[in-house]
Amino acid sequence: MTEMTMSRKRPVFSLVELTVVMVILGFLIVAAMPRYGAARQDAYVVRMLDDLRNLATSEEAYFSEHSRYFDGDFPLAMRVYSPANGVRVVIHQASATGWSATASANGTTRQCTIYIGTAEPVGPATADGSAACR
Repeated sequence: MTEMTMSRKRPVFSLVELTVVMVILGFLIVAAMPRYGAARQDAYVVRMLDDLRNLATSEEAYFSEHSRYFDGDFPLAMRVYSPANGVRVVIHQASATGWSATASANGTTRQCTIYIGTAEPVGPATADGSAACR
């Protein structure tokens, strides 16, 4: 019995086919980048809004103990509230009758604001207790 040797050739992609695939992938990546950037911006806004809502809860707890709203800087060891990483919260005004604050985040130019009670509204916040962003 004689041995038959068969040479198997693997399919080989040509340089043109590989280049076409790379160009198509490049177009897909370029098309997805604006959506990715917008999704990141939206995530920062959600994080800032959450921080302002958490601050509102913390301020009410502080008010119930001290009969005035907290007007210091964050983070503070004796406060339960602390902003998320990358978010900066600034209290602009705080008294026995109200407070206002702004949140900003690294990676976005947008800002979110909130005010409660008789505090002067800051930025886009136009309703008492409702955070808004611009």
